[in-house]
Amino acid sequence: MSHELVLEQLDELCDLEATRLARILSKFERLRWLELQKTLTRALCDFSTSAGEERRTTLRVACPLDVKVQSDDATFIGRAIDVSAGGIGVHAGLLPALGERVTLLYADDPPGSHFPLDIPGHVVWLRKLQHELGPGFGVVFQPETELQERRLGELLLFLLRRERAARKT
Repeated sequence: MSHELVLEQLDELCDLEATRLARILSKFERLRWLELQKTLTRALCDFSTSAGEERRTTLRVACPLDVKVQSDDATFIGRAIDVSAGGIGVHAGLLPALGERVTLLYADDPPGSHFPLDIPGHVVWLRKLQHELGPGFGVVFQPETELQERRLGELLLFLLRRERAARKT
């Protein structure tokens, strides 16, 4: 996919994400939002299986930013690897258990800003200390309120705009 087309689609996705913050998307808008996520995932990331089939349904935006995570047993800072409307990958020395319920309390970008989230989810994958990429875990979001959905949308829009600005230069 050409660089210009990627930028156009990122613009369109940002517009739809802003609309999604203001109101519920129409059926057509929702389908286009999903289509753009999948198309941009193919263009920007390589999460495909060995058969070449795309596993992701929402675009994961790379985002090195600190996040605060709370589990039943601990509260700790991790480093977000990527974020999507569906979940987050976190690099962290402290690992919750697989299946454990956690809450993403805030994201920190720029450092010290504490972008409030308070979004619940559960752990769906773990990477132990010995893993070549280091320790980490993945969380599937399970927002329970409209405010949590809105905060997640605001974070995604911020990250998409940052990704768009980085690709423009």
